[in-house]
Amino acid sequence: MRRYQLFFVAACLGSWPRGAFAAESPPPLGQAPTPVTAPWPEPTGKGVGIGAELGAWGRAFDTGVRFRIPFPFWGGRWGVMLRGLVLSVPGDTGQVPVDMGGRLDLYGQSPVFLNLVRLYGGGGVQTFYEVQGPPRRDVSLGGGGQFGFEFFMSPHYSFWLEVGGSGGRQRFMAGATLLAGIVAYPF
Repeated sequence: MRRYQLFFVAACLGSWPRGAFAAESPPPLGQAPTPVTAPWPEPTGKGVGIGAELGAWGRAFDTGVRFRIPFPFWGGRWGVMLRGLVLSVPGDTGQVPVDMGGRLDLYGQSPVFLNLVRLYGGGGVQTFYEVQGPPRRDVSLGGGGQFGFEFFMSPHYSFWLEVGGSGGRQRFMAGATLLAGIVAYPF
């Protein structure tokens, strides 16, 4: 190492507080270790969820709403998600092709780890109708799926990020999906 690199490393190490590199000592004999606590004591992400989403859906841009409804008889680990979607692709011709539709998913989810993070995944059937664009005006059917991560900022609100895919006979929606949004659990 060159001298200035050694000086930089020494300066950085010298600025650490004493004992920063020391191993944490185990608790005294007979005493339980300190448990990891959650940021809030109440249950997180329970009940019906209502949210909004934005992102890439194939070659289109997705704007939508979603409703997450857990099945209470399976402890809330499984449920259905209903999405209302508006997909659009800005074009060079000035007229933006727009499709409206929705998807009905069956999903499964993990418990909320440390009251902060939940993993989920699912898939289902979708249908879209062309409302603006070429005069074809077809109804198309398809399917898709996703997996995602939900990050809680309070017991009743979360941000999420999900990756998946969509297929079918749609004009520009088949392909990968990358979406993000927010969900509220008001009930």
